[in-house]
Amino acid sequence: MNDCFNKKFAEIENMYIEEFLRGFGIGSRLVDEFKKYCQNNNIELIKVSAWSNNLDAINFYKKNKFEDYETILVCNLK
Repeated sequence: MNDCFNKKFAEIENMYIEEFLRGFGIGSRLVDEFKKYCQNNNIELIKVSAWSNNLDAINFYKKNKFEDYETILVCNLK
C-alpha cells in the first residue's frame, strides 16, 4: 500500500458514535456505505486516522479491514 499518492483516495475525517449506541453495528454500516460510495466513484483507497491512544477506534477500523499505513510523530514544544 505504499503507492497511496498514485491512487485516487478518500478520507474519513471524523466519525463518532455515542457510547450508548456502540455495539449495534452503526459504525460498521456507515463505513460499509462509505466504501460502496467510494467504489461507485472509482476511489481506490480510503484513509482514516486515529489518535495512537484511541485503541477502541484503531481496533474498530482494523475490524473493518483498514491496515496500518502511516505513522506520524510529534514533538510538543510547550
